[in-house]
Amino acid sequence: METKKYEDLWALPSDTEEETTDHIPEIMRAQEEYLSERTHGKVHAAFTELHITTSVSDQLASISAPFNAPRKTIRDPALQVAIEGLRDAGPLYRTRHYEFEIYTDIYRFRVFEMRSPPWYPVSIFVDEDVSHDIDSRYRLGGDDAEGELVVGSDAALQAVLRQIFTCRKVVYIYGRLEKMGDPADARRQD
Repeated sequence: METKKYEDLWALPSDTEEETTDHIPEIMRAQEEYLSERTHGKVHAAFTELHITTSVSDQLASISAPFNAPRKTIRDPALQVAIEGLRDAGPLYRTRHYEFEIYTDIYRFRVFEMRSPPWYPVSIFVDEDVSHDIDSRYRLGGDDAEGELVVGSDAALQAVLRQIFTCRKVVYIYGRLEKMGDPADARRQD
């Protein structure tokens, strides 16, 4: 057995203690289904990824970057051929932006936006009326904070979602939307 001069410095993905945010889309899809079932198909929910656009100058800089980048020199020509056509994995590790809305055929209401890096904590942005009904330990800045909630695990996310989905404003709005499920009734309510 050959003794290696240097030790292996690579951590295995399972060695990390941090909880990933991989389950968030699955948790939110379940909530979409629950709302539709609860309202007998009159009110729906959508958890969608927002694609944040950058300025034109940033976009141009990213397009020209490959042309301005120094050429890589790889010692093994076979390896050069093997990696040349591969896609960059850097974007896999990025913060995703989401929104969660409830809607009918006529109305929609954005319940929150979320900023989700690959690892917890995530930030959830709610309006002031919703923020007041959320436990202050989740509010960035405590009791005086308005708008940004911070959660550190799937369990904490579900606890905050329960508070958001049962707060006065959200319950009132989805209740009204459910009552106005018939488009003819909705037009009379305006």
